[in-house]
Amino acid sequence: FLASSIIELVSERMAIENFIRNVSDKFEEAYNIKLQPLLCENFDDAYTTIRKQEEYNEKIRESEFCFFIFFTKVGEYTREEFDVAREQFEKTGIYTYLKIIGDGTGADSLYAFVEELEKTFGRHYDTSSRIDIIKLRVLLSLKLEEMEFIEIKAKDEECVVEGKKIIPLDDVTEFADSVGFYYEIQDQWDAMKVLFSRNMDVYESLTFRKTDRYSPDLAMRYNNAGIFYADQGQSDKAEWYLLKAMCIREKLASENPGRHNPNLALAMSYNNAGVFYGIQGRLDKAEEYYLKAISIHEKLADENPGRYSDNLAVICNRIGKFYTDQGRWDKAEEFLLKMIGIYEKLASENPGRYNPDLAGSYNNAGIVYSDQGIWDKAEEYYLKAMCIREKLADENPKRYTPDLADSYNNVGSFYKDQGQTDTAEEYHLKAISIREKLADENPKRYTPGLAASYFNYANLKKSKDLQKKALALAKTQPDHPICKKIIAALE
Repeated sequence: FLASSIIELVSERMAIENFIRNVSDKFEEAYNIKLQPLLCENFDDAYTTIRKQEEYNEKIRESEFCFFIFFTKVGEYTREEFDVAREQFEKTGIYTYLKIIGDGTGADSLYAFVEELEKTFGRHYDTSSRIDIIKLRVLLSLKLEEMEFIEIKAKDEECVVEGKKIIPLDDVTEFADSVGFYYEIQDQWDAMKVLFSRNMDVYESLTFRKTDRYSPDLAMRYNNAGIFYADQGQSDKAEWYLLKAMCIREKLASENPGRHNPNLALAMSYNNAGVFYGIQGRLDKAEEYYLKAISIHEKLADENPGRYSDNLAVICNRIGKFYTDQGRWDKAEEFLLKMIGIYEKLASENPGRYNPDLAGSYNNAGIVYSDQGIWDKAEEYYLKAMCIREKLADENPKRYTPDLADSYNNVGSFYKDQGQTDTAEEYHLKAISIREKLADENPKRYTPGLAASYFNYANLKKSKDLQKKALALAKTQPDHPICKKIIAALE
């Protein structure tokens, strides 16, 4: 769903609609997936004097993503659509853009909306002078949140989808961070390094002239550069940039204690430092920064539980995994159960939004307790996850059937380890049945999972024929991590 002022941004709306339809044609041919752009002017009553707002609101609720573009003002109807989207997409799926204007040229409604975004909703927004940045975000949203199998490349400063040029990427100042996703996907490290360097030069210059305005943007660039160099194994550079970002964000948070965005950004820096030092084996520093991050999230969740409790649950899961990897089971269990408690409360208040997260937390608990050999608790949580996912898949098969197959696979493996071969076989066959259908519809996305199911079933039945089946499926995508493991195990 695309929302904005129809009068102010008519050409931008048309450009985005045409872009989505163009991409949809390529996706339909390659993946049998169709994208449907929803714009209010395409509804029958768009220009009637009696506006059927609830029809638009219902379209928002049916959408996977919502994009909002604002220019000089925030109109009454667009604001209403934003509120509906905010309610629908508590965590992801809503993106807000402000078309760049001169200082002081916007209406009061625009500045009031931006302030509310930052203080009340704690939501991030982006600014752009070019419509291509929103087109790029549409693709990134699809790839990173829904369809990781999409083949997107960056070549000669062009975004390429299925071998065809889609968007020019020549405006480095605005595109460097987003382009980074594409270069990361393609391992084009040298090109990405140049982009980071040029982009940071721009923002260092801007920050020197207008510190208050551009410091958050510079911190974000430093943070991204730190992650980039960490991925390259250049730990000294990674640490330098991560700490530079952290230093800026600590200053911003101390100067703006009542605003949520600076504190969220600081928590992100602490979290990234925790990840970095954990990978480096500097576990004391990793723990220090993880605990700093969780302290901020706990404070934000206490102040506004409806908005920030789910963020707290995410960081609890992350630090729980950190302790699990060290074998510190008591601490791992503490944060695991805290995460589960948060999601249970959120799901009781809004089951449609949080039951998937609750199922995921139960599934994680099943894995942790299974690894510890606490079989009764492992079984309890595996079955809780499966029960929720069966209900979700019944209500929305397209979205949640893959998760249900994961649960069936996990439960099958659990009962195999318990020596309950008949029960294990029952659930492995359920997983195979689902994944065969999914792989028929979308081989590239679901064949690795199907290969894994046959591999697990082959181990249960001690069947050479099933092993051959798993190996043949794995060889269709030999570079996929799951398929690599199956090939290594069977050849």
